Amino acid sequence: MWSQIGVLRRPLKVALVLLALVGPLVIMPSIANAYTFHGCKYDGTDPAISYRYYSVGATYQTAFDQGQYAWDVTSVPGYFYSTTGSDPMINVEDGSYSGSDWAVTSFGCDGDGTYTSNEVTVRMDIVDMAGLTAYEKKLVLIHELGHAYGLGHSGTGCADPRVMSQGSTKFGCGGTPPWSNDQAGVNARY
Repeated sequence: MWSQIGVLRRPLKVALVLLALVGPLVIMPSIANAYTFHGCKYDGTDPAISYRYYSVGATYQTAFDQGQYAWDVTSVPGYFYSTTGSDPMINVEDGSYSGSDWAVTSFGCDGDGTYTSNEVTVRMDIVDMAGLTAYEKKLVLIHELGHAYGLGHSGTGCADPRVMSQGSTKFGCGGTPPWSNDQAGVNARY
C-alpha cells in the first residue's frame, strides 16, 4: 500500500512544481496599456489639427472649445485650432440624430493608418446631450477629440480615470481631464 502512495506522490510533486512555475503565467492577467488605439491617426508626429463648425449652436460650440482647450494645455503632441477654410481636418456638427450616443466621431482610414484625406467628423446629438451639465458636455467632447487623436475606448472607474472610458462614470472622477492615461495614449500614438 505505501509503495502505491509513493508512486502517486512523485507525479503529484512534479505537477505541483510545474503548477508553481507555470501557473502564474497562465493565471495572472498580463499588464495592459491604459489606452487603446482605434486604428487611425493624423499624419506626422506633432499634427496641427484644424476644425470647423457647421451650424453648431453656442452651447455645443462652447463644449467643443473647452474640450479642445483641455487637450491643448497638456504636453501631448499636436494641437487643435479653428479654421473657416473649406477643408478642415475635423468637421464639427450638432443636430438631432437617431441613436443613444451623446456624440459620435466618424472617419475612414487609409492603408498607411492615417485618416482618409485627413477627414474626421464629430457629431454631437443635442437631444441625447441635452440633460448633461456643461462640465459633462466638455468631458464628452474631450472624449471625442481623443478619438480624433486616434485613441479607442479604455478603462472604467475613477481609481485610474480615463476620459476614453465609455459611459458616465468619468463624470464623477476628480482631477483635470484628459487624465494621465489618456495623455500617455496620445504620446505613444505620435
